Amino acid sequence: MTDRELMIERIQNAIQALDRAHAAKSDLHKDVNTENIEAFRAHMQDLYNELDGIKRALEHQALYGEDELINLFSQLFSGKPTPYRHVAEVEHKK
Repeated sequence: MTDRELMIERIQNAIQALDRAHAAKSDLHKDVNTENIEAFRAHMQDLYNELDGIKRALEHQALYGEDELINLFSQLFSGKPTPYRHVAEVEHKK
């Protein structure tokens, strides 16, 4: 999966999380109870996590571009993708 595909997937996941949070908000608006409050909180946490992943990617976008170039050169010269990715370090540090 390329970094571009990963970013597209993250954006799609964030949109889905937003839709779930919005649905939970509607349920909470109709009936305020512990179950609906907890569901809303859980969906908002999921949305936060998805958006945080996008934020980290944007903060380190130079690494994403660098990894893409390194991978491209590796494939051109050796015929294989590079086994090492700087982005993996960023993802691991969260």
